[in-house]
Amino acid sequence: MTRAETWPFLLSLLTKCISIETSTSKRRPPKPFLARTLRDVIQHAEDFKFTGKRLVLLAAAKAIFGHLLDVIRDVPSFRSEYSSILRQLLGIKEYRLHMRKRIYENLVLLYMHKIETILGGGDHKSAASKEEVFRFIQTLLALLEYPVGDFHDNLRNEIVKGFIHMFSNLREEGKISRKLIECMNMYLIKDGPNLGRRSLKIHLALQDFMSRFWLSTHDHGLKDGLVLHAKIQLKLARSISDMSGLIEFLLDVLSKEFDQALITGSTIIRPSDVDRDVKAAHPTGLERSLMELAACVFQKACLCMHACLHTIKLPSTSKRLKKENAASRLKEGIISGKWLWNGSFCYLMRNYHHSIPEALTIDWFKGICESFERILSEGISLCAYDGPLWVLRVIDKGHNGRCDLKC
Repeated sequence: MTRAETWPFLLSLLTKCISIETSTSKRRPPKPFLARTLRDVIQHAEDFKFTGKRLVLLAAAKAIFGHLLDVIRDVPSFRSEYSSILRQLLGIKEYRLHMRKRIYENLVLLYMHKIETILGGGDHKSAASKEEVFRFIQTLLALLEYPVGDFHDNLRNEIVKGFIHMFSNLREEGKISRKLIECMNMYLIKDGPNLGRRSLKIHLALQDFMSRFWLSTHDHGLKDGLVLHAKIQLKLARSISDMSGLIEFLLDVLSKEFDQALITGSTIIRPSDVDRDVKAAHPTGLERSLMELAACVFQKACLCMHACLHTIKLPSTSKRLKKENAASRLKEGIISGKWLWNGSFCYLMRNYHHSIPEALTIDWFKGICESFERILSEGISLCAYDGPLWVLRVIDKGHNGRCDLKC
């Protein structure tokens, strides 16, 4: 096969043609069919049924990424098609390994700037702008998911500043906020351990949004993203002083959510045709994540309190004592019989029993024993079995220092 018959050669001719078209089209927009043609050519080249080979564009990968950056930066009308091409190529390891680091960093900064500009300018409320910024966030997510080597410290600082600015301008829930939080979580997973206290700066920028929508949102994807963010931040916190404000905030929102939950069922809508006994035995993925998060938060809060390094105080508008600590708040939740409290306690005992002071564990179980008859009778009278079932799980395996959560 001659060079003229290869896919890389065909692609190089097409990209040159597009470059000439975009550079000479000063008074009119370039012809949109060219961007679609490039996308179709790359899709056909990557179709094994069509070519019979894999990675046929490998020889041209480095040049393709450079071409994508130039056009995405300079030709607004091509950004949608070219962003789609970029996401496709980033998903193929062999291709992205050929991307120059300078190209990668410029692409990340370009998409960060575009998203910041749209969100900061308030132009994202129109349908067209929403779709545009959503596609930009999708592409930024792909870039952060597949980094080219380690993040340079200058790039790291720009990314952190970008997220802080974005979340400072985030005012409503929806697919944009959901995807943006997914994007931020991906970055924290990839580079969080290298950020130090900068990760908490991102959380502080997001905290107002979390306070506004944690309890009110019906978007399960958004809630999943917020819960995952909290888990990541707890893992990244390196000292008591770093995590104290985060723990205080999470204790507040989780306590409010668990208190507002019904005695049976959950804050999450479930299919109405599922038998209640089955529902009680099988929490949803989001419910399980909430209970795991609460267990982690209470474990860290109780350790801080017990070590006398820091006292976690719960903000409260009720008549409850303002100095009430996390351990007594958990005990109050357990004896209330509300199922999310008892489920979280079960996860706490299973995952962290070895690190919980014995005196606290004894006090919690005393509270359960004193309130068990009432919890059981309330569950039976209301045909609400979630709370009693979680309490029974704790008691059943409590003497072994763990809880069996297999459903």
